[in-house]
Amino acid sequence: MSLRSPLGRVLGQGSAGGSHHWWVQRVGSVALVPLGLWFAISLASLPDLGYDSVRAWLSNPLHAVLMLVTIPLVAHHSYLGAQVVIEDYVHSKGRKVATMLIVQFAHVLVGAVAFLAVLRVALAATMAPSMTCRRVSVRLTEIRWSIFDKPPRPVLASTGISIGWM
Repeated sequence: MSLRSPLGRVLGQGSAGGSHHWWVQRVGSVALVPLGLWFAISLASLPDLGYDSVRAWLSNPLHAVLMLVTIPLVAHHSYLGAQVVIEDYVHSKGRKVATMLIVQFAHVLVGAVAFLAVLRVALAATMAPSMTCRRVSVRLTEIRWSIFDKPPRPVLASTGISIGWM
């Protein structure tokens, strides 16, 4: 005698088929606890959160590997949570499918960009200085419209922004 529903027996899953999803969320949560503590303690121990100090911290192979493990775990765990919310609260079939595709694409994109950024910073420490880009400064010009002029005329204002590249 089996406790499975007829549909569960046909599909080879439990009564709703969500036990695997539940276990993956729980195991991911357990794995993220020490990784989250490591990340918080490591960042708190830095002298500042500037680009140079974080880059130096991330150039340590241990920190780089742990970050490369943390990023996909966080992205997948976040996706699973968003999936449950969408399945529970989006009732229209078309909206549910569209929302699931958008959310999955966004999670993969953000996870891939974060993974590649960490990999780039970690590998930049081992590359020759001639292979890395120099820090560049970009001056942006902003156009503001003066509302007191008849007709309105643009007023140019320059802002200096420093963008750091490896």
